[in-house]
Amino acid sequence: RQAESSLGFGKALMELLQSGMVEASIKQAAAIYLKNYLKRRWPMDEGGVPAEERTIIRDALVPMALEVDKSVRSQLCTALEELAVADFPQNWPTLLPQLASSFTAGGGTRVALAAMELAHATCGHFRTNSLRYGGNDVVKEARWCADALGPQHLDVWRTACEQAVADKTAMPL
Repeated sequence: RQAESSLGFGKALMELLQSGMVEASIKQAAAIYLKNYLKRRWPMDEGGVPAEERTIIRDALVPMALEVDKSVRSQLCTALEELAVADFPQNWPTLLPQLASSFTAGGGTRVALAAMELAHATCGHFRTNSLRYGGNDVVKEARWCADALGPQHLDVWRTACEQAVADKTAMPL
């Protein structure tokens, strides 16, 4: 844990996750450590994640989570939810546009599913008692999410329905 206080620690973990030369089990461990590191250090004013590294992490988290396998992505989704609670929307205004563009980034069903998981994680704090404590800000944030992600979500749903109908009609009775 002593290394956590070093500048660039979070960035180094993310580079490890993106490396094509690292075994899946190492990536899984790095993702778990990154999630816990961010959970511990992100809220800290002193001794936490430095401001310049926060920007790097916020900018890289969504694209990276789209590329990794599901076991690693689940850890990154949990990290994303933590960061969204802390920083969205004031300190992370690019989150929703980044998520929305990830739905149309190509990559087919796998990327669309990953984007849905990330959107689910981003909206995680709406599933808690935040309405009781957040008031109008939470309602406004939920509206931003619905406006930004709703059309993409609907497109994924339509595509899935069209594929299901096409598969059903292609099968002989």
